[in-house]
Amino acid sequence: MKSKRAEKYIEEHRDKHPYPSGDFSAGAAFEAVELAEEEMAETACRLFEQFMSGVFQGDTPKKIAQEFKQKLME
Repeated sequence: MKSKRAEKYIEEHRDKHPYPSGDFSAGAAFEAVELAEEEMAETACRLFEQFMSGVFQGDTPKKIAQEFKQKLME
């Protein structure tokens, strides 16, 4: 699994759900997806900021990356 946070969440909650088949509740699955999306956005923003650091100076790359993350999470 690409998302370490989602994988950790699933491992921690594997035995805390009511389904004997090993399935997760919709709420648990939703939470795992949210964690994966958040991790993806943080990774994308970090890479975006690194890329923009070669073009802009000062706090500009960080500000642009924060705006980028905000748009990703909408």
